[in-house]
Amino acid sequence: MRLQCPKCNVVNSIEAGDYGSSSICGNCGQVNEVPEKVTSPWVVFHDHALRKVLRRGSDGVEVHAQQLSLDRPVVLKILTEDLSENAEYVSLFVKRARMAAKLNHPNLTTLYLVAKEYGLYFVVREATEIQNLRDILSRQGRLDVHSAVSIFQQIADGLDYAWRSSKLLHGNLKPAYITLTDYGVTKLADVGLANIDLGDEPDKIKGTPQYISPEQILGERMDTRSDIYSLGCNLYQCLTGTYPFVGDSTIDIFQQHLQAPLRSPRELDPSLPETVCKVIAKMLAKNADDRYADSSELSQDLMLVAQGNEPRYALSDGGVEFSSDEDDDRDAMPIASAVEYEDEDEYDDEDEEMPIAVAEEEDEDEDEDEEDEDGEAEEEESDEPEKTMIAPRKMIKKKTKLKLNPEAKKKFGLKRGFKKK
Repeated sequence: MRLQCPKCNVVNSIEAGDYGSSSICGNCGQVNEVPEKVTSPWVVFHDHALRKVLRRGSDGVEVHAQQLSLDRPVVLKILTEDLSENAEYVSLFVKRARMAAKLNHPNLTTLYLVAKEYGLYFVVREATEIQNLRDILSRQGRLDVHSAVSIFQQIADGLDYAWRSSKLLHGNLKPAYITLTDYGVTKLADVGLANIDLGDEPDKIKGTPQYISPEQILGERMDTRSDIYSLGCNLYQCLTGTYPFVGDSTIDIFQQHLQAPLRSPRELDPSLPETVCKVIAKMLAKNADDRYADSSELSQDLMLVAQGNEPRYALSDGGVEFSSDEDDDRDAMPIASAVEYEDEDEYDDEDEEMPIAVAEEEDEDEDEDEEDEDGEAEEEESDEPEKTMIAPRKMIKKKTKLKLNPEAKKKFGLKRGFKKK
């Protein structure tokens, strides 16, 4: 291990047996604690001294770092040990990284390097953000319409470029990946790298429940319209302060993405322009064919809305019809309110791991044994917001008492669909 001295910034080599002990800097004599984890602050990856853990996920950890040779801030995404030892995953990870590194767009973060250190694969990207959208929402609750439309038009432009130039998707679009620079430009991070799926576990759903698209839940082939749906979930949240679909469990939220009508944002905040609601309706159509054909159309409509005009494409056939839910007592959050979200610093500590809910596939016999009095399989509730989840598709089919049937194509616009038994 190589460790940068916090006092004099000289890099010292540490013997493997010294991990977790103390070491004296060969330059200034400072006694430094040697971390047990190679993803700890001050550990040097290649040419980058780690500084602060940003977030942890099922695929690894993101860390702020300082590139020593060029003296600039960067962000490292370091894969877990298990994934770094998975040759098939590493091959796809490196391939995606090389594709993402070729992207050159003002609304996408730039990728600098993919490499391996301490047995772990990692990528290095620019660190331009002063904050991400998750930070803003945790403080303010929601955004004003002008700011939200501007931010999401820029992200739409970035998504459109990534899809048209390289057919790259994001696959896990949520506020933590939407970053705001100190010069007023919005950038999307981790395009092509946020949700790598080898397809070796077809029954598993991987994604963030609040923002996942219907076709991603069903395991269908995804294109840029899947990202548009997820972006619509983000826009809905930014304007209302609440998710488009909420539930008592992950499975419940998945079911609502597939079947439940969408509550109009204007019911939560009557002051929201109808034009913005039309755009959201188009983005959140359950049938992918009813959404925007690509992010270019979405960007054009957001530009029209920002100018006070009617959207062009949102007025075409498709989209969702908003429906009021009398049992839904949610109210829109005040735009400038202080909202008590999870403590961001909780996950900045290297010793704290961001909780990831993993629902393992169970045998049919075990499922039946766990059925409650209503005949539904019990599921452990998760109170952790906006976490990437892994859940079995079989559970969704069982919980909804549904089975695959081609006739449902008309409703979902998918190769496969659901029909009640």
